[in-house]
Parts: sequence; C-alpha cells; structure tokens
Amino acid sequence: MYFQRQLQRCLLRIRFHKVNVDGRRLIQTGPLQSVEENVNVYKPILPSKKYEFKINTDQKSEMVSLYEACVFTNDFVRSAQLLGRIAGYNATDENMYPYIELYLRHLISSGDFMLDSMIRTTRAILKKSKLAGNSQIYAYYFQAALLKESEESGYPVLKRIAVEWRYRKGKVIDILSQTSILSSEQIQKIIRILNIPLETLSNSQLALFGFQPSNPTEINTVKSTVEEGRSQPVTVPSTEHAYIDKIKSKGMRLSALLKSLNNISVSPENLPVDEVSLEKVPSSELVNLARQKLLEKSAIASAIDLWKAEYEDTFQRGGGALPKNKEASALFYEWYTELKEMFNQENKRLDSFYHRIETNAGNPYIAEGFCGPFLKLLKTEKLAALTIIEVIRSISSISTQEEAEETHGVLISRLTDAVGRSFEREFLSERLQEEEREGKLRIRDNLKFVFNNPRAFRAAVKELRRNADENDGKWKHALESWPRYVTTKIGAIAISLFLQAAKMDIKFKRPDTGDITKESVSAFAHTYQYIHGRKSGVLRPRVELLKLIASEFQNPLIHPQMLPMLVRPKPWVQWDKGGYYYSRESIIRLKGCTEQLDYIKEASHKGHLKKIYNALSALGDVDWRINRFTFDVIVKIWNSGEGMLSIPPKNVEVNLPPYPKQALNPNDRVSWYSLRDKLSREKATAHSQRCDFNYKLEIANSYLNEKFYFPHNMDFRGRVYPISAHLHHVNNDFCRGLLEFAEGKPLGPNGLNWLKVHLANLFGISKVDYASRQKFVDDNIAELFDSYDHPLEGRKWWASAEDPFQALAAIAEIARAIRSGNPESYVCHVPVQQDGTCNGLQHYAALGRDPDGAHEVNLSPNDRPKDVYDAVAKIVISRLEQESAKGDEVASVLKDKIDRSVVKPTVMTNVYGVTYVGAKNQIISQLEKRGDIPKDMLNNYSSYLTKMVFRALRSLFERAHEIQDWLSTCSYLISNSLPAEFVKQGHKDKLTPTIWTTPLGFPIIQPYRNFKKRQVQTNLQSVCIEDRDRVASVEPRKQAAAFPPNFVHSLDATHLFMTCLKAKEADITFASVHDSYWTHACDVEQLGNLLRQAFVELHSQKIMEKLRNEFRKRYKNFMIPKEIARRYDLFISSEDSDKKWVPLKIPLLPSQGTFDLTKVLESKYFFS
Repeated sequence: MYFQRQLQRCLLRIRFHKVNVDGRRLIQTGPLQSVEENVNVYKPILPSKKYEFKINTDQKSEMVSLYEACVFTNDFVRSAQLLGRIAGYNATDENMYPYIELYLRHLISSGDFMLDSMIRTTRAILKKSKLAGNSQIYAYYFQAALLKESEESGYPVLKRIAVEWRYRKGKVIDILSQTSILSSEQIQKIIRILNIPLETLSNSQLALFGFQPSNPTEINTVKSTVEEGRSQPVTVPSTEHAYIDKIKSKGMRLSALLKSLNNISVSPENLPVDEVSLEKVPSSELVNLARQKLLEKSAIASAIDLWKAEYEDTFQRGGGALPKNKEASALFYEWYTELKEMFNQENKRLDSFYHRIETNAGNPYIAEGFCGPFLKLLKTEKLAALTIIEVIRSISSISTQEEAEETHGVLISRLTDAVGRSFEREFLSERLQEEEREGKLRIRDNLKFVFNNPRAFRAAVKELRRNADENDGKWKHALESWPRYVTTKIGAIAISLFLQAAKMDIKFKRPDTGDITKESVSAFAHTYQYIHGRKSGVLRPRVELLKLIASEFQNPLIHPQMLPMLVRPKPWVQWDKGGYYYSRESIIRLKGCTEQLDYIKEASHKGHLKKIYNALSALGDVDWRINRFTFDVIVKIWNSGEGMLSIPPKNVEVNLPPYPKQALNPNDRVSWYSLRDKLSREKATAHSQRCDFNYKLEIANSYLNEKFYFPHNMDFRGRVYPISAHLHHVNNDFCRGLLEFAEGKPLGPNGLNWLKVHLANLFGISKVDYASRQKFVDDNIAELFDSYDHPLEGRKWWASAEDPFQALAAIAEIARAIRSGNPESYVCHVPVQQDGTCNGLQHYAALGRDPDGAHEVNLSPNDRPKDVYDAVAKIVISRLEQESAKGDEVASVLKDKIDRSVVKPTVMTNVYGVTYVGAKNQIISQLEKRGDIPKDMLNNYSSYLTKMVFRALRSLFERAHEIQDWLSTCSYLISNSLPAEFVKQGHKDKLTPTIWTTPLGFPIIQPYRNFKKRQVQTNLQSVCIEDRDRVASVEPRKQAAAFPPNFVHSLDATHLFMTCLKAKEADITFASVHDSYWTHACDVEQLGNLLRQAFVELHSQKIMEKLRNEFRKRYKNFMIPKEIARRYDLFISSEDSDKKWVPLKIPLLPSQGTFDLTKVLESKYFFS
C-alpha cells in the first residue's frame, strides 16, 4: 500500500505541476453548457445563535417546530411569543407569511380572540418581519371581522381594513380571490358590505363567488365537470387468491399486513369514490384510486383493533381471567391501556408546569415545558400505540437473551428518536387527511389569472385539489422534519412512561420453599454499557418477552403507503410532488446532507430538473402484474415446508451435540459454545428469512390479477429506486421472478430469439455470442419443456440457473410461445434484460477515450463479448507464473488456483472505490469456496493476491485509474479549502464538501461530514445525539475516497434517464435495475439502439472539461493550506510563498486516448 501511494503521488506531481487557474464565482444550479456559464457558488454556513430561529433552511429549527406545535394545540399566547422571536431573525423573508397565516387560521377557527388584539399582534409581527402583509393575511382579517362584528355596528374594522388595503394600491378582488380562506357566503357578504357592484364582476368571478352569472351555460358546464367522475359504474376487479401456508406466528405483523391488503378487494359500497372523483385521473381509474386511498391510510387503528380483539379472545378462552400464557398481542393491549392513561396524566403535569413558569420566567421554551405542545398534537391513544409499535419494532431482530447481550440491547438514543419520529409522521398524516377532507371541493386560491378566461376557469375547477400545497399551502411549511432535539425529548418521555407500563408475569421457583411463584416484573431493563469505548444507555428486553415474541416480529411493520400502487403514480412536477397521492414523498433520499435539498429546490424552481421529473414519472408509469405460473410454483414449494433454492425450510433441524461436561481440554467447551451460538443464529436467520418470504408472498397474493405500479425516487447520486418496499423488481431473484409487464406485446420476428438469449444469460451463459446462447436453449429444449410441464416433479433443470425463478418465468414464456404454433403472434409479458459489461469501467473508458479499456468492456465492436474478469484473471495468472519461476513459493501455490470467479468481485467493485481491506476480504471469501487452501494461510495468500489483482487492473485500465486519481485529488483539495473571507476571519474548520452537477442538471453534494455530538438531558437519561446540520466539518479523506465512485454512479444514472426518455418518446416500455435495462422481447433491438445513442450523446458532452470548469468557478477565491498545496506540487506564486493559505488550484485533466466514441453504436455486446 505504501508503495502504491508513493507511486500515485509521483504520478500526480508529474501530471499536476504548475497549474494556473482563473475563473468567476457566480450562481448556477443547471448543467454547464459552455465555459462562460455560471455555477452555483458554495459558501459554507458558520455556526450562529440565530440558527435556532431561522426558517426556510435545510432543517427546521427547534423553535419553529415548537411554534407550530403550540399553534396546532391552540396555545396562542405561547405561539405569538415564539412567532415574534422568529420574525425578528427572519426580517424581509417572505417565507414568514405561511407561519403568520398558520397562526391566524387556527386562532380564528378557535373563535377565542379579540379582533383588535389579533390585528395588533399580527401587525407587530409583520413589523418585526419588515413585511407589509399580503392578500392572504388581509383575507384572514376580513374573516375575523365578519365573525366578531355585526350588521348593527356597520363592520367598521372590516371597512377600515379594506381602505388600508386600497391605500397600499391593492385590489379588494385580490383578497376575495383567496377562496381557500373565505367561503362563498363570506365573500358575498363582504361584497354587500363594501358595496362592490356586481356588474364589475365577470361571469367566472360571479360563479366562483357563488352568484348566478348572466350565462347559465357556464355554470352547468362547471357542474357537469365536477360530476364527471361520479357517474362511472363502481366495480372492483375480481381476484382469486391462493392459499399460502402461514408461518407459526401469533403476532400482529402478518395480520396487520393482511388487514391492509384487504382494502384491495373491499366491497364497492365501502369505497370512497366520491372523495377522489376530482383527482386528475381517467374516470375508469376512480375505483382503483379509491382503493389506493384506503391503502395509504394509517395502519395504527387496525393494529389497536387487532390487539384488543386478541386481548378479548384470551379472556373468553380463560373463563373470565387471563390465561397463564398470555399471547403477545393481549399483553400489548394491557400495556396500551395503561400507557394511554399515563400520557393523559403526563399532559396534565406538563400543563401545570408551563402555567407555573409562564408567570415566573415568561420564557416560552423552557426545557421541560418544551415537550407539552408536541405531545398534545396526537390523541393519547395514538401516542400509546405508536410507542409500543416502535419499541417492539426495535427488538424484533433479537431472538435470544444472548443475542441481546451481544448487541447491547437497543440504544436509547436511537429508540427515543425513532419514537419521536413516529409521532411526527402520524401528526403529518393527520394533517394531510384533514386538508384532504376540508379542501376536496375547494377551488385553489389566487385564481385571478383565470377570472376572465372561462376555459381556464373550468380547467381549474376540474383540477380542484390535485395537490393540497398547490391549492393553498396551508400545511406545506409544517411538513418539514422536526429537529433531532425535538424527537429525542418527546421520545424520551414516551419511553420513560412505557417502562412504567410494560409489565409481565414471570414464574420462578422460590429458593427457600421450592414453590412456583408468579410475580409481575418490568418487561425491559434500562441499563448502561460501554459500546465502542463509550458509555451508552440501552434498553434490554427480558428473555421471557423475547421467547414470547420471537416467532412474531422478525421483521418490522411496514406502512401500507409503501405497497405497490393500484393507479399510475402522480407525475413528478416538483421535488416533493409526485408518487403517492395521499402521502408526501421527496424525490431524493438524503444521506445526512440536507443542504443538497437547497440546491435541488433551486434547480427545480428554475426548471432545470424537468427531464429528471419526466424520466422518474415514466419509470412509475410502467404497469406490472404477478406472474401466475411462477407464483403457483413458489406457493407449492412454500406450502410443502421444504427448503429449496432461496426459500428457507419451515423447520430447521439443529443437531447440537451434548455439552462436553467431562472434557479435559477447555477448548472443547469453548468450541461447543461457539457451535451452539452459530446454530442458534442460523436457525433465527432461517426463520427471519421465512417470515420475509411470507410477507412478500402475501403481498403478491393480494395483487393477483391486479395491474399495479411502482413510484420511483433517487438517492443523493441520482440512482433510481422504487419507493415501494419489499416486492419490486430491484429486489432479489425471487421478487423478479414473480413480476412481469401487465401489458404484453407480440414477440414479432426476433422476439423468441431474444427470449432465448435472456434465458441463457440467467443460466450464466453470457460471455458467448448470441447464436451460441440461442443454441444453448435449443440444445436443452427437452429440459425446458420438462421444467415447464413438471417444474417440481421433473428434472428441475430450471433450478440450476444462476437466477432460477427468473429462469422459470422465461422458460414458461418460451414453452408457451413455441406450443402456440405461431410464436411471432404470441403475446409476451416477461421482461428481457440487457446488462452493461462492468458498467463503471465502461464509463471510465469513455471518459478517457481509452482504446484498450474500451476493447475490454465491449465499447468497441467484437465478434463475441469480451470478459473483463477473465482478462484480469489471465494477467494475474501470467504474473504468478513469472514469480513462481523466480522461486516465489506463494505464487507457486496460487498460480493453478486462480480463475475469473476469484477476481470477479474485486474487479466489479474496484471502480466503485473498494478498499484494500474490502478487496482482501472478497478474495478470502472466493478462496474459501475452493476448499483447497489451508485456513491458516488464507490471510497471507489473499494479501498477496489482492496486490496482484490491483496491479493487473491498473495495467489494463490505466486511463481509468488516472481519472480516479484526478477525481480523488480534486475532492481532497476542495474539502480542505475555505472561502478567502473565512480564512481572513480566522476560521480553520474544513467546511467545504465536493459539489457537482450532472449533465441533466441534477446537483449533487457529498454528505460526508463529522457531525457534532450534542447532549440532550431527558427524564430518562442524558442522550448524545448527532446534529446533522450544515455547520459540521467535512471528512476530506472520505470525500476524496467516495468522489470517484459517486461521480461514476451519477453518470450511469444520467445514462439511465436519457435512455428512459428516448424509450418514452419511442413508446417502448422501459424498466431498469441500475445498469440492467428491461423491455419487451420485441423491442430489445430498438431499445439497444436507443441506449447506445444515449451513451454516445452523454459522453460527447466533454464531461471532464465541464466538471473541471465547474470546480474552477464554484470554488474560485477559495484558499487551501500551503502544506497541502505543496504535497500535491500545485503551483504557488512568489507572492503567496510566505503565506499559510494559498489560492485553490484545480489540477489539469489527464490526457485522453484516441478511442472513437461512435464505435459504441456498432458494438453488439455493449449491453447484452
């Protein structure tokens, strides 16, 4: 390793000597198109006391969260105090408006206010904010005046407000346009009070305000539009379900899932079709949308009902008293009833506490009183249920007391945050459902632009409440995540109460009398342990509780909103608008770097992400169904209880020899304990896997004969994943074999041959030409028909495939096509996959225009596909033979034991940043499989071989490694840099992450920071949490090591998006698993052409030049320590030679090769 580092450093010194850089620092979030285009400047945020009161940042502050909680719990005195503080730190920020509107809406709804006092308080807050007030604020003034003034008084305040608004050159019609605030009756009343002539209003305005327009036809059109979706016949697709043998589980996990899945086949009269009739979906999809709404509802109520039912059942079977061996759900219901009452008492205690400090200190956010408003956001029934669910979820993977001790139980710091987050999620879910109920027949506000356009007006009525935050933004600001401090504090209160309520009866033998005695004891122990050298609080369940639930909670509950959708997902139109209809999802899965959301919001606002949105929407539009043939075979295997392939057996035999009591050698007893632990883990793992299979099978069973969809979003690098959990095509072979396209297409002239190629690939026959792959299937046609006719009773040829369940699905399709007598007309549903050849190396070869590397990864045309793993293995074998000839004993042993399988994992992951230790472990694993190398020599041999593989890779892909080195160097320099003004102020923390923009305009920020620890004092214990904010310092080494693989991942994601958009334009079904592209067999050739075109277009954009140019502009006027500049031999001017910090210089790019990128268009095996 030392030699390699010195060699790399020397190469970098030669390549990056005396770099001179100039540029500008400007604003940009879109892709770079020319050397003069601007980029988004990065300026690190420094710690500030004002941060806790700031709004519209990457993370909601604690005080803003507390303010919202006070408003939602009608604590208007405290909320006004907090809002005033927040306004002082957010002067001129128009994002204050939604927070003021939130206060006014809830205050007016309560009816408990004085009109003059409300207006005076609001104006004081606006003054602190340095804002004048908008039409929404004045609409609330109007509404409050209508409620508090009378006809007799003449509405003086309302008229004064109108005069004030006109004085500000505002139009009263702008206030009346806020129909999400003012009802039609209130608007009509205001028009009469202010003597607004009806003749000045258009027909559209009159209709909107509830008046009869002069043109009745227009109103009839509007009404028919509203009723359009309600006249459709309500039918539920018929579904036949298979019998699936359930695991021996008495818990609620599977039952709760089944209860949620029952919504798929609910009777028509129970469907909320009327509630969803105004969504922007075809009328024929209203039934499915109604079922989708039921699926997205909360699962908490059903869980409570289930506990209660089982609790009552145990009473009946016990003759009025609880039986000795209570079932887990009955025990949970006991805890639930006790915990619910404890939450009631805790709320009263916090109320009395706050009233005391309110008169004494006047501080609206003293620590203990801080939590009260948050706990009041939910009913105590839900608080109790959520607490129990999260605790049981956290211990669900612990099957024995020994395992609990090995894993130190459950960390209190994690558990408190998890419980607090569950409260937050449920609160947001309630807000969404409330807005959906209240606003479903509301026309969205601010419709001034459609008043004089009848067509636009009718379109707006038809759209109505397509998106709640588009309608009026009532709850948009309240949907940001609560800070970790908040969730930890309220979670600690919940866990503290839970520990008091969680009791269970334990039987034990009295040592003095020998009698069996029953005693009620705590089901959990709160203790402290040293974990990684740090004292940490843990929650450890009793072994009796673990035994009770060991077979019931092997996997966590999943919210029904994460199931596949029954209707096409909502198209993505904004970073947080798309996917599920009644559940809010973000387009990106953040990994601790919330600042990336700022860049994404700005890019979205500027319209730079339209192609990303269109591609994600297109991926979600692919309709799927369950492959009935594969499903039936899997169900037979499952119900038999026999283990087969990846399906674990129903019962796992544990052959543990007797304990060696008389053994003279102590190692014998140590070995016995080790074997016992190993067998115990294997049994627990098998049961856990079987529970997981049961879960997926039940989902598949419920979706039989259904057409369903998978909404998609991205990780921080742009890689795409389905949002739906468990059953989706990005999962394992078992799940992929169960899925097929719902819309089939005739095979056409070449479709059958592509099916055969696909089947050969699934058997691992992928490194030969297409004709040979087809011949492989033809030569095994008898085995193919046997597998189709007798999948479990025959010779089971399909089971020998590398991906057996996908192979079974392809076998069935080929057999049916051949037996149809006319394969070209046979309608095929099974997706055919085309995979890249070590896709990361393909991108590197294209970036460096490396002819040798391009040849090895099939960028250039070949008669048969090149095998890069075999090429590396041959180089390694050749060098081992050379070393063996020189007398190297290790090389002599290894030279005959190396093949492509040994080096494959390391070659695959090398491009994605595998470390030396990681590669060594991969090679150890492969050598162990051979079974012919002594275990005591594995470590030495694998170390020797790892170095050999790395050298072989570098010699074969030299330009790829040069680019990797350049990327790592740039990232390391950037992460050690600071803006010049920060350096002058004396700041030394490394605050600058690596940021870049993909060719489609997606901004990426690496999330690797040293997040600071923070002590939170709770009534349970002192909890140390991470403040995952933007002021934490970055990790330069992690930034540098991760940048090359992350950059390549962003490129393969961009290639996927570009291909998806081309497929959509060509009307081709397209699905993907990263670098594996799926389509119908008849469209394989067309998709192959499109993905090649997309790759050439992507790499014709001078990606590396644009990246360097972006770095130069983004980080201009940044400084780095002089010792780091010298370490990389960067040019230092004479005027900077005596300074500690010098200007950041971006190194020159490595030279490119001569590979002609257009050759990719001719390469048959680029993707194959």
